[in-house]
Amino acid sequence: QLYIQHLREATWKVQTLASWCIGTAVKNAEEFQSWGLEDLSDLVQQTVAMTEESEGVSVISILLNRLKVTTDGESIDPWLVESTVWLKMKQKELYALGGLLRGNKNAIYYFNSIGGPSTLSHFFQKLIPVTENSGSSV
Repeated sequence: QLYIQHLREATWKVQTLASWCIGTAVKNAEEFQSWGLEDLSDLVQQTVAMTEESEGVSVISILLNRLKVTTDGESIDPWLVESTVWLKMKQKELYALGGLLRGNKNAIYYFNSIGGPSTLSHFFQKLIPVTENSGSSV
């Protein structure tokens, strides 16, 4: 069990660094902004959600899907919120998403068309009750 937890946290750390790189790249180099909208369907295995398949797979849809997967149940598992590694990963995913949307009208339009605002709202609605009950701060 401990081994699995260490493996999970190592994966989260890699995903955190990847999200941080995406957010920093689009923030510092304008030519990366269009990359967030490119269709990556051919590069991604066929394990993506059906909504992504119909719209295509982009960096924005992948980041949003990671927030959806977190909140598929009734609430976010309290042990996730207590994990500083998991919280840091979610912060960097939101940082990357913000970087992709900042000043990019096409990305904002796409984000709205795939239900981005409701996904973010749902994520924070699920997160806030957990943090209030556990006494953690986000």
